[in-house]
Amino acid sequence: MATAVRSQARKQPHHFREIVINGRIPSETRSELVKDTLKFLLFHREQIPLPYEQLKRYFDKQQNIKKGSEAVKLSNLLDAVQDLCVNLDDLFRAEVPVESLLILLGPTVATPKEIYRIEFSNQVTMGPLSRVPSTKMCSRLLHKSLVTFNPIFDLKPPSVTSLHILFQGQRSESNSWFQPKHNFKVPKRGQYFTFQILSSVGRVEGLDAGMEEAEMDCGHQLRAMDARGDISGHLQRDSPIWFAAPKPLKGVKDTVLSIPKQGEMWVQ
Repeated sequence: MATAVRSQARKQPHHFREIVINGRIPSETRSELVKDTLKFLLFHREQIPLPYEQLKRYFDKQQNIKKGSEAVKLSNLLDAVQDLCVNLDDLFRAEVPVESLLILLGPTVATPKEIYRIEFSNQVTMGPLSRVPSTKMCSRLLHKSLVTFNPIFDLKPPSVTSLHILFQGQRSESNSWFQPKHNFKVPKRGQYFTFQILSSVGRVEGLDAGMEEAEMDCGHQLRAMDARGDISGHLQRDSPIWFAAPKPLKGVKDTVLSIPKQGEMWVQ
């Protein structure tokens, strides 16, 4: 009985939020949604004292920043966020099939306090002629979903810590900035949040037959590879692994800037 109680106590809390977007989400919009989530978490999990865009405008107006001050750390953090955003844009622009990303808050990728998983579902089946909503509309829908997601705000923010971002891609994927983490496994401890961004429209009428035929051809090819004994090697080369940004973002607790009240929300 005691063993069962201990096992239950170790169970990882998991909070799920589905965000449905009517239409196909192009790669550049997916990149914006990831960046929006990143900036949202930096502020609302109290790793920066002001919303990112507001903080950036503040520093853009500063002429001289005293060396060794907390302001220097904040300025460096903003530069690191900008660098990460540029590389996220490059990643999605290269049409890398990214269906799952992780944002980890904690000292290391193995010991996060909070885990945020972003999943893009039903993207493969979307035809090229599907409705494409604007990036701005998708961002507004995301922010509305985030600021009304009570489990995030019910959880006490962690102390200033590191933020790590990883994406899951094919083993054969080559990327000069994100680094492969061959042995990484999603930690089983910490608060776990999943944001599933789902395209609500299925295949485009008139393209179904061609796609079904392509799927049948793919099935025949896989069976032929299996018969030759090639499939295990193929799957090993293309099995998904996690890729991580080279450096984590380190939060900064600034005591000089005017920090918004706890109840103030950041909605674009």
